[in-house]
Amino acid sequence: MKVMLTTIFILIQSTLSFAEVTISKEYSFTPSMIETLDRLLTDASQRPAEAQEYPAFFSIDSTRKISLWCPPHQPDNNGDGCSMTFRLSGPDGASFTIKKSLSLRNTLKEIHDRLATIDPNSTEDHQHFGNLFGENDLSGSHYFCKPEGDSHSKNWGCYLYVSEGL
Repeated sequence: MKVMLTTIFILIQSTLSFAEVTISKEYSFTPSMIETLDRLLTDASQRPAEAQEYPAFFSIDSTRKISLWCPPHQPDNNGDGCSMTFRLSGPDGASFTIKKSLSLRNTLKEIHDRLATIDPNSTEDHQHFGNLFGENDLSGSHYFCKPEGDSHSKNWGCYLYVSEGL
């Protein structure tokens, strides 16, 4: 009886010790930065055969510590296979790195088409463009734009929200 109670207690205790931490940050990220990512993916895919044997690394924003990394022979024909890396530093000196697989697909065209047809002065609605990190990323990361500025002189402010649970 004592062995059975001890076993039950250990099972209960081990199931209660689960915890999750979510790290997230919102970056100002213009459509031209998405264009830059798209261009870098194209450049990486068109590297000479001997260069394809090595990874490709691009600094997107050194101040905010955002980079793009493609392993050898990547990206594939769909532009998939590379990752964005976001390094976050806390006030206490701790730092975290979030690495996300990048999947632009038709996102760039959708962003340009939608922002060109909607006047930011005539709406308060955010324009959501989904997750730039692919359909398998369930972290809540997403790209969106919202009207910003004084009335009658608003522009689109666009943001990349990056989140990861541990």
